[in-house]
Amino acid sequence: MSAYNRVNGVYASENPYRLRELLKDEWGFDGLVISDWHGTNSTKVAAGGLDLEMPGPARYQGPEVAEMVRRGELDEALVDDKVRRLLRTLERVGAFDNPELQPEQAIDRPEHRALAREIAREAIVLLKNEGNLLPLDSEGVRSIAIIGENARWPQPMGGGSSNVNPHYVISPLQGIHERAGANVEVRYALGTPMHRYPPVCNPAWLTPAGAPGEQGLALASFDNPELAGEPVYEEITRRFSLS
Repeated sequence: MSAYNRVNGVYASENPYRLRELLKDEWGFDGLVISDWHGTNSTKVAAGGLDLEMPGPARYQGPEVAEMVRRGELDEALVDDKVRRLLRTLERVGAFDNPELQPEQAIDRPEHRALAREIAREAIVLLKNEGNLLPLDSEGVRSIAIIGENARWPQPMGGGSSNVNPHYVISPLQGIHERAGANVEVRYALGTPMHRYPPVCNPAWLTPAGAPGEQGLALASFDNPELAGEPVYEEITRRFSLS
């Protein structure tokens, strides 16, 4: 997916060096390049290496592309390459054999968990390790300080198209507690709050409400400004911010 920003003064979605020369030619990427939503800015995307403009209908890569080819302004081979990449992707995901949209699935398998863990491990970059402090010596450590909002309320996903519901989430604080064991004191401090929206409630802050064993804030919606009568909707929520 191409980004919204410019790279050396050229929009990422119409950057022939980044998308064609580097990504497709030098690195051998044989998939397709899709624009971020409304992330196109001119008809230069056709020659810049973008294959699919989203969302549809296309603003700059529609019928005008054919006209550009007829006028000699765009190499037809570039269009052929886009078509091949689109068809290749459809074939890879099985869209020709099963053209109907399939229901969403939540498949939780041990091998998937292992792969996700390995990807996360290999993506970590250690910038500094003075005196070989890490990894910690499990025999010599007696206390660990954990500071930061994301240590307790992790951000396991991004926004927009990358926003999915994980099967489970273990915060760094939880993981360190479990790994450190009972002989190591783990202390936590919030540090500087950095949330855009209020965080999800911590059950430890709340008293039981609603169903037995359920903790949270009691939310009731009424169909009148006096809040009279029975609520039209009720739920127990752990969110401070609702829309």
